Amino acid sequence: MLCGQRPYDIHSTTPLAEVLAMQRKEFPPFPAHISHACQHLIQRLLNTAPDARIQTVADMKRCSAYATLDFDAVLRREEVPTFVPPKDQLNCDPTFELEEMIIEANPLHKKKKRLQKQQSMRRVATVERQNSSLYSESGPSADEGMTAIFTPSTSITWRSISPAMA
Repeated sequence: MLCGQRPYDIHSTTPLAEVLAMQRKEFPPFPAHISHACQHLIQRLLNTAPDARIQTVADMKRCSAYATLDFDAVLRREEVPTFVPPKDQLNCDPTFELEEMIIEANPLHKKKKRLQKQQSMRRVATVERQNSSLYSESGPSADEGMTAIFTPSTSITWRSISPAMA
């Protein structure tokens, strides 16, 4: 936002090893209009060493970039934000979203649906394990004329099957 570009030229197709190599090199140069306090803040936020990275509000308060900011007034919502994103427009780079949809096998916008499906599959697997342990110890098995029927609600119904169907 300050510089008008990202610090590194990274895309969704950039291999992780290449990303890490870029970040291990010296931090990209800042434009002249960026204050030293702001540069220091950005470098601490993006630092790859956890001990040197800003991790808490207390760390943030100690940064010289926020020396004049009254954090208590911010928490009381008495400070007027310098930037408020518009509610009727995207607050992201649509190019990235489109690239993600085209390139990635599992785009981010389908994440919720994908997570729900994974959770459903885990529940079915758990029920299968529970039922298999119950039936292997004391109950009838599929060889004895029982079969499991899975319904969309991930419940299991046991039904007898006739010898002709087996």
